[in-house]
Amino acid sequence: MTTSDNGTNNNTPTNDSYRQHARILELTACLVEARSNMEDWAAYASDYFRQKHNLAADLAAIDEVLGTHNE
Repeated sequence: MTTSDNGTNNNTPTNDSYRQHARILELTACLVEARSNMEDWAAYASDYFRQKHNLAADLAAIDEVLGTHNE
């Protein structure tokens, strides 16, 4: 355990850390939904446009950020 100069415990979560964690969860949920929406609209695009705009690479980039491997 570390302490600050004033003797307080630096390992105690702060309101800021809770807010940051909540924000991360919120952004993760948004990214998961955006990825799902990309797959949904891509079903209406021809192979030409999916390849032209490199949809697979975009989905893979999102998967990498999320730590998932959807195929």
